[in-house]
Amino acid sequence: MDKPVIFQGDRLEEEYKDVKSQWVGLLFWQESKNNVLEHTTIKNSIIGLRADSLADVKLFGCQISNTGSAGIIGRHASIHGENCLLFNNGSYGMQLTYGGNYLFNYCTVGSYEGQDEAVILTDFYCEDILCCSLNGCLKLNKLNATLNNCIFSGSGFDEVGISQANENDNDFNYLFNNCAFRVNDLVDPKNTPDFFDHCDNCINIKSNDKLFLSVSKDNYQLDTMSVVLGKGKFLSNVLKDILGKTRKPVPDIGCFEF
Repeated sequence: MDKPVIFQGDRLEEEYKDVKSQWVGLLFWQESKNNVLEHTTIKNSIIGLRADSLADVKLFGCQISNTGSAGIIGRHASIHGENCLLFNNGSYGMQLTYGGNYLFNYCTVGSYEGQDEAVILTDFYCEDILCCSLNGCLKLNKLNATLNNCIFSGSGFDEVGISQANENDNDFNYLFNNCAFRVNDLVDPKNTPDFFDHCDNCINIKSNDKLFLSVSKDNYQLDTMSVVLGKGKFLSNVLKDILGKTRKPVPDIGCFEF
């Protein structure tokens, strides 16, 4: 972890260190298997990482930042992430679409740029935006998503997006366990009023709640008064945080243990 793998653009001058969209990003095409990224930094790209249909990717202790578009895009893929940090993404932090299988433990997503949510879950995509309401153009796939001890924060009223096209609820499965997020309009009757039925011991972050040390300085370690301290659920298979610090028996939420 003290010598991370770094993917970035080839312009290494000081004036390019924070310029977005200098290169495309990491793309894992259809059915690409056995992909593992450990202590990997992806930055200054258009997207951070995209896993396409039936590809699988595992991420451990990774950072994805300063992207022009989404940090992670999953499209009918399998993605497993632990102790990952995503911030300064121009679009969604995690864009998990067209179904798939997703498991994220102890991840932090700071979405303080743009208008899109920190995480969005969908079970569809449109082949043609002009006829996307028609069965012939709307493609569906089953969604299974579990998010444990994760933070989804940002400057918007809603930092979680849920969009279900399949009327069969058995094909749209998601669960937030001991997560912290901001939601407001999402739970309106016309949107996803049963959202909290899919949450266990979660925290709906208020605008005046303490959370990180300094968003303006891209420091997403936890503040001494952070509302997520001691609010996580112990996971026996994840005993360290992103910096290698031992998790407490009652851990903190997010990629950093206080």
